[in-house]
Amino acid sequence: MTGLPSDSAGASVLVFSPSLNDVEHLQGIVVAIRAVLPDCEILLIDDGSDEPISFAWADARTLHVRLPDNFGIGVCTHVALDYALANDHQIVVRVDADGQHPIEEIPALITHIQRGEADIVVGSRVNRSFEPGMASFAKHMVRIYFTQVAKWMTGGRAPTDVNTGFIALSRSAVATLNRFEFDRYPEPQILVLGCRKMLRVKEVPIQQNERMSGASSVTLVQALRLLYRFNLFVLYEILRGRGR
Repeated sequence: MTGLPSDSAGASVLVFSPSLNDVEHLQGIVVAIRAVLPDCEILLIDDGSDEPISFAWADARTLHVRLPDNFGIGVCTHVALDYALANDHQIVVRVDADGQHPIEEIPALITHIQRGEADIVVGSRVNRSFEPGMASFAKHMVRIYFTQVAKWMTGGRAPTDVNTGFIALSRSAVATLNRFEFDRYPEPQILVLGCRKMLRVKEVPIQQNERMSGASSVTLVQALRLLYRFNLFVLYEILRGRGR
């Protein structure tokens, strides 16, 4: 883990976590964030969970909002980016509520932004699991397709893991990307747009944790829908590029 440049380095950082029914370990995740970034602001977004999440335990710098329905990570991301722009945050970090993201690696992501080396820093998973079965194989192939197309669209600038949700954005990246409409699962879209807008992208290798609870929200059907929507996004970007 890379150390922070100063004790107050986290004061201008917003860490947000979208949650859909992932409640069991959410308080522990906040405690872990506070351990590495005690001065950051945390935004917890209940994305229409079956039962409203209770945040009675939250401290004064841990904000929370409940969306009236399950809108997806794209809308949750816009909520966080809007808040960051309105409240002068210089860095935004996304951490998922299922416990898979290694919280202790957040400083390794944001240090590259604080040093002026990058606008987007992604935690690229070096230990992505591949379970047996057709559904897992299909999702694996979809991820490979996303990565190869993203590389092609960005002249090779896209990272090797375009599906990671463990990501840090500079204020410049936040302002640039927030002008676009994000899909339900926006990770490849965000990284392709960032590269095509000439934002500086850097990868940090991470070891993804085992999921603490729940199951992946990306089923085989959902993966095929993602493939369809990603292809629409690619086609739109190609046509938009030709019209410039």
